Amino acid sequence: MVLLKGLPWHRSYVALEGLKQMLWGFEALRIFDDKLSKALSEVKDAKNRIRSLLTRGSESRHRDMVRMAETVTEDLDKRYSRLKNAHSSIL
Repeated sequence: MVLLKGLPWHRSYVALEGLKQMLWGFEALRIFDDKLSKALSEVKDAKNRIRSLLTRGSESRHRDMVRMAETVTEDLDKRYSRLKNAHSSIL
């Protein structure tokens, strides 16, 4: 109402409290976004390091070990994609 009718802010306690809550919510969302962005970066780096370790020397491994390593890297990719999708949905 304050915005629509141009009423003075200092006379509307309810409007001020609502504005405070919205601003706190936006700030919490910004902090969450920052932390999730950092976590995504770290997960991506770890995923790449794990993939590198699992593929190193794979030509000398038994085929069952190679398949298990492929399964692990596929699972990492799926989980990373889910986390990335969750992050993009809050933006």
